[in-house]
Amino acid sequence: MSKVTNYFMSTFKNQGYFKYPLSWFLKKEIFELSQSWRLFCGQDLSVKQKHLFHDLIGGYEYKGSESLDFKENFHLSLDYLCPDNLTDSLNGEFLRLGQQLIRSCQPMVYEILRTLDSEENVNLHDLINNPVTKWTLRFLHYFPTEGTGLENNFLAHSHIDKGLTIHLYEDYQGLEILWKKEWVKLYQDWNHSDDIIGYFGMLGQLYSDSKFPALCHRVSPTTHSRKYGRNAIVLFIDFGDKIYDKETYGSTQKVFPNGENYNMPIEEFSKYFKNK
Repeated sequence: MSKVTNYFMSTFKNQGYFKYPLSWFLKKEIFELSQSWRLFCGQDLSVKQKHLFHDLIGGYEYKGSESLDFKENFHLSLDYLCPDNLTDSLNGEFLRLGQQLIRSCQPMVYEILRTLDSEENVNLHDLINNPVTKWTLRFLHYFPTEGTGLENNFLAHSHIDKGLTIHLYEDYQGLEILWKKEWVKLYQDWNHSDDIIGYFGMLGQLYSDSKFPALCHRVSPTTHSRKYGRNAIVLFIDFGDKIYDKETYGSTQKVFPNGENYNMPIEEFSKYFKNK
């Protein structure tokens, strides 16, 4: 086992998430995209809202001060097309860089899955390497709240994602994971680190036969994020032909609020899913 593989698997088994080293060119692409996202956010709201949001292909979302989730998002898939009236250099470059990063990340994701497949005797690589797999970059900008009266205990409340989640960039701390019944702060120096952080959601636990727990996580505010806001770039990978049956069982926050799924046998866990 190589040093990288040993470090990767040790973190994953002992802490529930994994770290994986970035190549120099991926790190460069992520940095350039983080700067492009800041420029995009600086546009007038009326311009940004012309990127109409569609659940399947992406677009812009604004959640104002009346929301508990005070932020703006951009969901970007490989199928998203820039509106004809917004193909200027700023918007066009932001979307071009984002879709290029999705393509650039795919070999890294496949390598991560090959490592897991080999070490844990699962078969996620072939499952994700499928045309129906959905790759989505989510850009997040939490607005500054200091002095606004909009202070919340969490920027993102505890939840579980769908498939595989990879945090590519965060400009401030705040990410926390639930492990061994305690919330653990991930002290990642995002501006200088050569690693990404990743973990599995509901589909990861399902298709690994409960070997890989679907990780509860949240984002807490810090002194910096309250004053300056917070930016993040996260890659979501949705795969397989199953989906969590929310209509029958309710949100995962209510069903598994304290990681009740972590050690659940696959026979019990699989009942929470239905065909897409």
